[in-house]
Amino acid sequence: MENGRILVDVSRSGRVRPWREHKANSVLLSEAFRRLQQENKAKRVKECGSVLTFGVCPEGHEKRLLFANFCRVRLCPMCSWRRSLVIAHQVRLVAHEAAIRQPLRWLFLTVTVRNCSGDELKNTISWMMNSWHRFVGRKAFKQVVIGWFRSLEITRNPVDGTYHPHYHVLLAVLPRYFKGKDYLTHADWVTLWQTALKVDYTPVVDVRTVKEKRNVEREKEILDEKGIELVEAEGELPASAVAEIAKYSVKAG
Repeated sequence: MENGRILVDVSRSGRVRPWREHKANSVLLSEAFRRLQQENKAKRVKECGSVLTFGVCPEGHEKRLLFANFCRVRLCPMCSWRRSLVIAHQVRLVAHEAAIRQPLRWLFLTVTVRNCSGDELKNTISWMMNSWHRFVGRKAFKQVVIGWFRSLEITRNPVDGTYHPHYHVLLAVLPRYFKGKDYLTHADWVTLWQTALKVDYTPVVDVRTVKEKRNVEREKEILDEKGIELVEAEGELPASAVAEIAKYSVKAG
């Protein structure tokens, strides 16, 4: 607020950045920490983003965030949003450099495990990480995947209170992957993940190509919904794909 006037942070696309929404969620998290008698975290999260300092162009063209008192608590919705912005730009830079060096195609891969209780969540995540290392070490994986970026998402079932941790992964493959003998079917991906997990059930796995046919307007909507602003060049990984893989965290609510 400046001289009684409420300030608004607007992106280049004209969308108001969702500071208010994330701040409201961080206040709810603070109250949860207080109920758990974690007063230090409760105070840090409650004050997160309460002070924002912007540099303003004298000509009125744009504002740039110069300072903010972010709490950096792992579960904080405000910090998770800001982290997604950083990750989005980092993924874009790496993907851009990789595409310069050689032609690439992209896949989205989602691998899951069965739901677990809150008490089991920490051990389940550790088990998934160990399983992932086995997964990427498989010969079939290494033959086709040039590089990957993995993000963990954790959702909660509001009915039974169980948690559903799963990985969303962006995979870079060579164009010949889709026509070569090393092509992996959906069943192949399922088998690879199941053997890496060392389980006797069939886990849910989803794999799909990042579409080359672009819907620019829909991509803009996706970016705006996530509060992510990216400028892309022709032939690069679609900005919506970057936003999609960068957004995942422990979800508010």
